[in-house]
Amino acid sequence: PDGLAYISDLRRDAPMDVVGQVTDMLNKNQAKAFTNSVNASYLPDEIKSILADLDITNYSIQGQKFSRKTIAENMEILRRAPVKSNRFNELYLTLMIQK
Repeated sequence: PDGLAYISDLRRDAPMDVVGQVTDMLNKNQAKAFTNSVNASYLPDEIKSILADLDITNYSIQGQKFSRKTIAENMEILRRAPVKSNRFNELYLTLMIQK
């Protein structure tokens, strides 16, 4: 009762230019692992289908937004990053399930 699950994952439908900008910042092995993770992630409709099969109806799926806390803690890194502003948000989905 009153359970809550919060899951965040990459988006397989993320814009390829954003994925490319991230992989350009990584070494070869990291870039391959990141690309593999993007390709292995679920699409929103796949998540909905899985939840329907489990009879879970009280959930929301939305794009992830960086919080002020995340930004404050990583200001220097973000300031130097080639991928700016909301483009990072296009890489992630957030699923919240409430019982």
